[in-house]
Amino acid sequence: ANKLRRKVALTIGNGDYTRSDNKLTHCTKNAADLSDLLQKIGFDINEIHTNIKRDDEMNIIFQKFANTIEDDDIILFYFSGHGYQIDHVNYLIPIGDKYIENESDIADFGVNAEHALELLLEKKKSYAMIFILDSPTSYSFKDKSESG
Repeated sequence: ANKLRRKVALTIGNGDYTRSDNKLTHCTKNAADLSDLLQKIGFDINEIHTNIKRDDEMNIIFQKFANTIEDDDIILFYFSGHGYQIDHVNYLIPIGDKYIENESDIADFGVNAEHALELLLEKKKSYAMIFILDSPTSYSFKDKSESG
């Protein structure tokens, strides 16, 4: 017998970064458009999150979403905005990036994407997890030679 599974999604679109050279024009619209589409196919979306300023705010959003997950859910997470990888670790960058001057600042002011994924998986046993990171361009540091 086919069981109807609950479908839940968290979407974040970050585009209005502090430094003008890091601003992204379509990320918030992409998150909103995807949320609309997901709702049409039966996903529960409590809120569309856009332009999250700080890493602690993003971590709270992850925690609140994780608390809504139930056993056997289908979970979708979508992040559109800047990301950065250091030593095979991916970070999601909030828009309040004025203190990120070089690569060594990323771990302090970004959100570890693997930890976010683990948080979503640790609460309950999901049926399936879809984790989409949409980072359209390279992140620029104040010193352009270090961008990636």
